[in-house]
Amino acid sequence: MAEVVVTGLRQSLRSAQQIKRNSDAILDAVVAEDIGKLPDNTAAETLARITGVQVERFSDEANRVLIRGLPDVATTYNGREIFTAELRRVQLQDFPAQALAGIEVYKSGTADIVEPGLAGLINVRTRRPFDFKDWFVGGGVRGTYNDQTRKYDRTATS
Repeated sequence: MAEVVVTGLRQSLRSAQQIKRNSDAILDAVVAEDIGKLPDNTAAETLARITGVQVERFSDEANRVLIRGLPDVATTYNGREIFTAELRRVQLQDFPAQALAGIEVYKSGTADIVEPGLAGLINVRTRRPFDFKDWFVGGGVRGTYNDQTRKYDRTATS
């Protein structure tokens, strides 16, 4: 064997570190090198792992995202602004973590970011067509046990 290529957690941490180092803004990032490798069910739950980001939970689901305790958070999707009719942000718990390539949290604004919000900006990055050299099929199966009904809730994604 001439070469050993290590991917996974170590490469993901290295990629996130490079994003932070090369940025002009203060930001944190979570990167999934392989498809479906973010550690949680939704993007909001993944954001809870980032320093300075808090999530409010309702019915055991992370829903409202705060950056440094402030609620005015703007959201971009692959660098383009995305919002709903009510808010400047989208509901991040609606993004499945298996479909994401990474999440970047800008905690300070720069001149190239248009209206990042008082608290900051969250950029949700998805996979692009040329991210992979070969064909890949990703999927996941998760189960949640409800101790009141004593039943399992199964979720499968592809």
